[in-house]
This record gives sequence, C-alpha cells and structure tokens, in this order.
Amino acid sequence: MAAPFRNKSPARLGDRLCTSRIHTFCFEPARPHNRLDIAYPSDRPTRLAGTSHSLPTLFVHIIGGDIDTCRRLGCLRRRILQRAFDRLSFVNSPLDDFDSIVGLACLKKPHLETYQQPYKMARSGPSVGLRQLVLILPLFLVLIARPVLSTASPQPVQLLALQEDTFDLGKREPGLTHSSALNGSFRLERRASHKKVAAKKTSKKTKKVAKKTSSSKAVTTAKKSKATAKKSTSARKAVTTTKKAAATKKVVTTSKKAAAAATTTKKAAAKSTAVARPSAVTKLGAYAGPQWAGTSTYVQQGNSGVSAMQMAVVSDRYVIFFDKAEQNALRSANGNHAWSSLLDPQTSTVRALNPTTNSFCAGGGWLSNGTLVNIGGNPREGVTNTKNGLMALRMFTPRADGSGDIYENPSRIRLTSYRWYPSSARLSDGSLIIWGGMIAGGFNNVKNTDNPTIEYFPAKGNGQPIYSPFLHDALNSNLFPFLWALPDNTLFVAANKLTMIYNWKTNTETRLPTLPMRVTYPWSAGGVMLPLTPENNYTPEILFCGGSNINDRIAATKMSSQTPAANICARMVLNKAGIAKGWQTETMPGHRTMGDAILTPDGSVLFINGAQTGLAGYGNVANQVGHSNADHPVLTPWLYTPSAPAGSRFTTGFASSTIARMYHSTASLLPDGRIIIAGSNPNPDVTTAKYATTYKIEYFSPPYMFQTRPTYTNYPSNILYASNFTLTGVTLPANTKSVTVTLIDLAFHTHANAMDSRMVTLVCSVDSTGTIISATGPPNGYIFPPGYGWVYVVADGVPSRGHRIMIGDGSNPPESAKATAGALAFGGYSYSNSKAVGSVTPQNGG
Repeated sequence: MAAPFRNKSPARLGDRLCTSRIHTFCFEPARPHNRLDIAYPSDRPTRLAGTSHSLPTLFVHIIGGDIDTCRRLGCLRRRILQRAFDRLSFVNSPLDDFDSIVGLACLKKPHLETYQQPYKMARSGPSVGLRQLVLILPLFLVLIARPVLSTASPQPVQLLALQEDTFDLGKREPGLTHSSALNGSFRLERRASHKKVAAKKTSKKTKKVAKKTSSSKAVTTAKKSKATAKKSTSARKAVTTTKKAAATKKVVTTSKKAAAAATTTKKAAAKSTAVARPSAVTKLGAYAGPQWAGTSTYVQQGNSGVSAMQMAVVSDRYVIFFDKAEQNALRSANGNHAWSSLLDPQTSTVRALNPTTNSFCAGGGWLSNGTLVNIGGNPREGVTNTKNGLMALRMFTPRADGSGDIYENPSRIRLTSYRWYPSSARLSDGSLIIWGGMIAGGFNNVKNTDNPTIEYFPAKGNGQPIYSPFLHDALNSNLFPFLWALPDNTLFVAANKLTMIYNWKTNTETRLPTLPMRVTYPWSAGGVMLPLTPENNYTPEILFCGGSNINDRIAATKMSSQTPAANICARMVLNKAGIAKGWQTETMPGHRTMGDAILTPDGSVLFINGAQTGLAGYGNVANQVGHSNADHPVLTPWLYTPSAPAGSRFTTGFASSTIARMYHSTASLLPDGRIIIAGSNPNPDVTTAKYATTYKIEYFSPPYMFQTRPTYTNYPSNILYASNFTLTGVTLPANTKSVTVTLIDLAFHTHANAMDSRMVTLVCSVDSTGTIISATGPPNGYIFPPGYGWVYVVADGVPSRGHRIMIGDGSNPPESAKATAGALAFGGYSYSNSKAVGSVTPQNGG
C-alpha cells in the first residue's frame, strides 16, 4: 500500500469529504502528483486550470493524488457530478466509478498533459455566467437535499486492483513496485448503510433523476437519455428486432441489471481480485458439442498498461501488446509513456517494452525461427518520444523468464517503403510476405496514398517491392488485407470485396468470386481459414462474418455511426467445385463489425467484440459517438460450428461483458483455453470520453473450461514434418470416446484481422493405457508453415491446456545479401513510380 495521507487518517478524511454536499474536480498541473491535496469551499472562486474560467465557490476540489489514496475515498457520487460536467460542456471528465453506488476519482498525469486545452467550457465566456449557474443550481439543490451519510463504523470492502481504465504508473509512492501497483489489494472504506440500500437506491435514484430532469433544462440527463433512447430505438429498428438484440440493449440500459451486475462485482471482489459475470448457455446450437453447454464467464482481471491495439501470445506464459505512441498510463524505464507491454496473465503483472518507432496500426507475424516481427506504423505523433515508424520492422524474441525487449535497427532492418495498415503471412520457407498499406495517414485509402505493393522479409529477388493490380483494384478499402498461406503453396488474399489466389513463386494473381460485403478496414469483418484436417484432405475453406456494405466511395462525413453492420457470413471452399459455387451466405444472430474471429481447439469459431452499427476508425463520420465512428457495442460472443448445416451453425446465450470492445480492441485464444480480451480506443489519444481508452483485461471462459479436461505433461521441443512424436503423461476424462490432437497458430491480432491464424488436425492414436498419444507432424510447410504452434489434446471436444512447440527445426528463413542490399537501396514507393515497381522481376523464393 502507498503511504497514508501525510499523518492524517484516510478514513477521517473520507468522513469529512462525505459530509460535504458538493464535490467536483479541478486540474492543477503545477501541484505535486504524489500526494493528495484537499481544498474546502472558500469565499473566492476557484480558477479552472489551463483556462480563464472560474467555478462557483460551493465546490470541494481534490487535486492530484496517487492511485492508492484516491481509491480510499469512496463517498463521491459520480453520476450526478457527471451531469454537472456535461451541462457545462466539459470534455473527457476524469471521473470513473466502480459501480452504480460508489464513485472514485484520481487525477492522473497523462490526463493533465493531454487535456488541459479540452477542459474548456464550450459556450461560456471568461467566467461561468448567470445562465450556467441557473442551469446547475437545481443539481446543487438535489445534492444538498441528500441526507448526510450514516456515521456507522466503516465496513472495508476489497475491490479489484486497478479497476479504473486510466491510472499513472509513472508516479508511485516510494516502495510501490510495478507488481504491487498492478496487483495490490486496495481497500475502500464504505459505509454500512450503503450495503443495506445499495441496489434499492440505485434504481430509485435513476428513476427520480430521470423524472426530475425531464421537466428541467438545468440538467441534460433527460436529453441524453432521450438521445440515447432514440439511438437505441433507431439501432433496434435498423439492426434487428430479435430478442437477442433486445437482450443486448437491456444489458446496457436496464438499471436493475446494472445493480445486479454491481452486486455480483462486489461479491466477487470480496473473494478474489477478479470480477466474474457467469451465465448459463440458454440456446445451444443443435450441432454444437456438449463442451459448449453449461456455464461461461467473463472475468475482468488486470491491466494492459497500454491500449491493446495489437496482441500476440508469445509463449505459454506471456502476451505482448502494441499500441500507437500515445499518452498511455504505463511508463517505460526512462519515464516516457509506453506504447508496448508484456503481460503475464498468471499474475496480471505487466512490464513496459521499449520500441523506438511508432507502431500505430502496424501489422505483424512470426518468422520460422520464433521471432515476432511488428511491421510498419506511423510517423511521430504528439508529445511522445518516438520516431517515424512507417518503414519500421520491430523484432521481439520471447524468453522463458519474460525478459528481453524490442529490437530495432533501421539502418539495416527496415521496409522498402512506407506502410501503414499492412498485413503479413508466414510462407512455407519461414519468411514473411508483406502486403499493402498506405504511404500517408488518412481515414480510407485512395490512389495518392495507396501502397499497392508486396515485399518480403527477409528480402527476396532484387529486394524491391512488387506492384499488385489486385490491391489497386480494391481501393478505396484495401487496408489490412486478409492473407492465408494455402496448402498448395499459394496465398489467399481478400481486400474490400475482392478475393484472389496469389502465386508468390510466379507473381500470378488469379481472381476469385466477389464477396457480398466489404471485409477489410474500415468495414472490418471477422475472418478465418477453417481447420485443415486429414479428413477433408487439407482442403482450405474461408469464412467471413460481419463487415459492412456502406459505399466506400462516399465522403466519410456522409457515413453514419448508426448504419447497421452486415449480418451475414460468407463461406467458400477453395477447390474447383467450391469456387464454381462461389460465396455461400447465411444469416448471423445479429449485426457485427470489428468482431474478432477466434479458432478454438475443437475446430469451432468464436466471434467476440465489435459493434452493431457504424464502422472502424474515429473522428470521421458526421455523427461520431465521442470520437467513435461506431456505436452499440456487441457484448456477447457467438459460437460458429463449421460442421453444422447452414442455418444451424450459431450458438448464443453465453456470458456477456460490460465493457465496450470496439475499434482498436483485440482478442486471442490463450494456451490454457480461455480467450483474452483487451483494448478498445476509438480516440485520437488517451481519453475518458464515451467509448474511452480501455486498459482493463477480460478473460472469457467457454463452458469447456468448467468440464473435466484432458492433460499431458511431456512433449517434444520440436515437431518435424511428417515425423512421429509422442505426448506422455496423458490423462483423459472417464469414458472418453474420441481423442484428437490439434495444432494452432495463435496469430497476431489487430483490427479484427488474425494474421496467420490457422488450425491443423494431426493424425494420432492413443495407447491401451490412455497415457501416451502418438501423433504425426503436419505433412509439410505448406499445411503449417515453419514456426511456433500450440498443441492441444481434445477429448470429446474438451481441450487440454496447449503447449508451444516449434514446428520444423527452428532455423532462420532464407536470406539473400543481394536482395537485402536492393531493399535497403530502394528509394520508397509512390504512386508516380508504380509502373516501374510493377515491372520488377518476380520473386522466386530467394
């Protein structure tokens, strides 16, 4: 715990604050930030920091404060104060609440640096005028009329560590380490009277305030409620009239459910540092296995430190995050705002990593030697200490103990040209093929910013990029194209509505049928290549779900955050017969854009995160929500069973989140079988506006996590192609009927694009004792390109914990000195030299 309040009792300070009728918060950048200062009402107006505006004298100001001490002040009422902030047209209020009863606030340095200017009254003059005072006077009366809280002995309640979205890890009390900052048990003094009337007061307060504000212009709550209701009604009509959509809305808006969720949170927090929200599956798909029946949970635990725009599981224990260079809470060793971090989900500790270039909207993939490459990015931004990342290649090699950092050497390791929003895929020789992107920033891609080229890392041929007519034809929405290496050593590519097969050996494009919806950024469908199995002769089949059909040729200001996302899936088998049939469509349970498609060890696909309306990005459409181009988050996952007949493939009814995960959110399967969910920041920088910057991490546990699971303890460090290997120390649940071994690439995740996502079922057998499994590695590197994969034993659909195993010998991908020299000498791509680039000799594997 951090040092107490300078020889004053935190509980007594809390008592004094609770007797004050009106509280608000004021930035004071000049003040020290490692202690709490309290200023009680005075006879003079208090100046709003960074502006010439004043506030009335009836306010109590809490200035600065570290995270521990702020968490001890549990008497502040957020919701009513937020309305006062809204009426005065404040932007990005620093207030955050634990639940509907108790509100806490702590002013953090990132906010002070970022939001001094936005903290101005939008329509007032040099000071708060009579109109503003008249408007907020009824609010003051409501507060003053509230009875003084009971002075009964405070009851300690343990709350989730770092449950707030924003905090400052760079400023800590002496002796407070990263680990304790992220995982310490904080205690909040809450009065016994709160516990008795919590749920009752919440619902009554909501009704009372709503009723009162409907007849008064003093508080904008009613207007906001009506606006929200109109948006919700419009979304329901536009999106769906099904019970599922109504259920989704109820999760968000019903006060009883909010109170119930708050109660659940408190109970869970009293037992653990995690907040769990369990729910039974209510509609099991007719073809989904029993492993999907029963209880599923969302558990909110820990913090990513940086907004998790990009995510990759790097070992059996660690997960890496990349963000754009912005004013994140986590600080690096030199005190700068971090934009990359390494998480240990077992302990919820997070460590800052130190890239030097801006990884904003970068792509990523793995080399055959086990090195993660983060690709491209954006120029230096804002006040962060970063370098231009448009041509960057950032390298990270995982270590068992979680040590190590990101390596960059732009003089020798870089791209041939600027790439923002590029994609990559690992090829059969262990190298990366890199596709597309932009050479300059913008909402959507256009001819003059497009980089419709391909290059390799390590470089091949003469090292120069290859022009792609396909990418050019896919304008204006060809960013973050979907790529999958196919079993015949070619590549599937999708951008916008266009699809093709690319032969990277001969530089040949073969066009495929057009998709019925737009799938790449900013329309952002979830996409997977369905499992490759011996039973289907490793025949590839591609699935996309969601996305949008908004016209990508109109101006962004004519697009709407309320336009329904696509509600269909499109699926095609990549053989002669399947291509002749084209994309086969079916209807989803609802509308979804920016949904992550996660392959699970039993071969199912889980769709998680996203929004029902709008599109990816921020600050573009006319009716932004906060800064977001999208609205109406999808809070509940859906399960897709590929083997079921069309129309019967979806299972719904799983546990729901309470956190909007929209633009710049990510999700991934973990080795232990859970789904980790992080990120969401549809904003230009760290903010607490609606759809705020989100650092909270959640773990979704499917029903199979609560069933008896198989295990294995011994496994090889490498699996060679078409070679036998054994898993020993196997335990199987009683009466197991079928056992499979699945090999999964857990992928690099960003913008609803799981780069290199892949699952292969291996040929296997179980000995008579049920303790040894003999299996055979993938037939070749076309089926599973060389590099790390995770091996799961699946018994009757229920998976074991997966373990990371190197597929192949772990050697480096082929390198060519000539190609590297050509890549380093290339002057960069622009539209004016596209014809010259297009004539480059095709790459032939090195």
